[in-house]
Amino acid sequence: MCKSFCRAPPEPLGQFAIISDFIITRQTGNWTCSPIKTRTQTSTSVALRANPLHHRTIRTGGKSRTYINGSGITVTLGDALAVYPFGNTVGISVITGENLWKALENGVSNWPGDGRFPQVSGLKFTFDTSKAVGSRIQSVTKSDGTAIAKDGKEYTVAVPDFMIYGGDGYVGFFTPSKAKLRGLLVDVFIEAVQEASAGGKVIQIPALDGRIVKVNP
Repeated sequence: MCKSFCRAPPEPLGQFAIISDFIITRQTGNWTCSPIKTRTQTSTSVALRANPLHHRTIRTGGKSRTYINGSGITVTLGDALAVYPFGNTVGISVITGENLWKALENGVSNWPGDGRFPQVSGLKFTFDTSKAVGSRIQSVTKSDGTAIAKDGKEYTVAVPDFMIYGGDGYVGFFTPSKAKLRGLLVDVFIEAVQEASAGGKVIQIPALDGRIVKVNP
């Protein structure tokens, strides 16, 4: 249970400079994935961290169930619980290069509909919606541009438990037998907002960094 789960008072967590369709847009999807990656690196074992992908994060847009919109808006605990109402846990697991490609294919299969579209940190991918479902992912790389092949090489990933156990069509990709569950997704978000706004700083949502690119018009 999250640290402040049962009550949602208007406790301020931090202030964002400009927010439009918060969490659902790619910029804010990027922002929320990166803290998951950071926190799982610090809480996970050396054996898991030694894997070549060194913690990539994948989550779906559907894990966020509402919007926080505005300019110069203060985000409260109630807002955080409204955005992440399900109590999903962040899990650490392994995935092969082949299954990573398949997972991303599942994520873009219903573009632009439903909530399975992936938000990521620590990797990049391109997709082409003019291609047939199952053949839309065009490239997958690490953040530094190193290609990730469709093979049996294993990588460590941080994903919500909902996805590990097959939610939104992510069936059989994230090796549930090797999964290790960590803290709640909403707590990761709350802590990230608090840290980023420490000392009264206003949080600036970063510009797109090219981690997800749709290559066709």
